[in-house]
Amino acid sequence: MGYLSQKVLSNIVCIIGQQVIECGKVDSVAYAVEEGWHFKNGDADRSGNINILDVAYDVNYLYRNGPAPDPVVAADADCNGKINILDVSYIISYLYRNGPKPCEIE
Repeated sequence: MGYLSQKVLSNIVCIIGQQVIECGKVDSVAYAVEEGWHFKNGDADRSGNINILDVAYDVNYLYRNGPAPDPVVAADADCNGKINILDVSYIISYLYRNGPKPCEIE
């Protein structure tokens, strides 16, 4: 498995692999993904498709102490650097209201 690095705006958290460490505040969201380890934003369950099961996975993670997506940023459908109810709403809008497609990290 590859590794993922994340720095998040206005939060004091960095994720290195599956380990959370304190990093301090940063002024941008930066992702680095090792070559060969790809995911789709919004595909929290890593099935390869974005569907209602991803909504359920996110809700379970956020509000029912369910397992974290692997990588966690796979649940970040709007690429704002945070995993929250807005990502759930974003996926529902995409699936059922002809909303914008989840973002892609380049």
